Amino acid sequence: MTLGLFEIDDDGEGSLLAMIHGTRISDPVTTDKSMSIGSHEPDGATAALHSLCVHPGHRTRGWGTRVLKEYLVRMGKQKGIKRVTLIAHDELVPFYERYEKGFHPS
Repeated sequence: MTLGLFEIDDDGEGSLLAMIHGTRISDPVTTDKSMSIGSHEPDGATAALHSLCVHPGHRTRGWGTRVLKEYLVRMGKQKGIKRVTLIAHDELVPFYERYEKGFHPS
């Protein structure tokens, strides 16, 4: 459950600008344990967001917002997904709060 945003230059070379990654879990709450390797549950009803990364040279351009919004739309269309949850560092909470309608509290 990964989505990337790429930029292709005039020479056909690509650069990853932003990416988002998550996994499916059955628990309605994302925990540190649910973020561990091997925690993916293919039939889980929760999309647990693990990471949203933006290339340092491309921050403050809206790429994180763009990829997050698209991810939330796609998760909303995934069969069996009832909620999207995450764990965020304190300094990032205000960013995610702007999109809280797309998340289930965790």
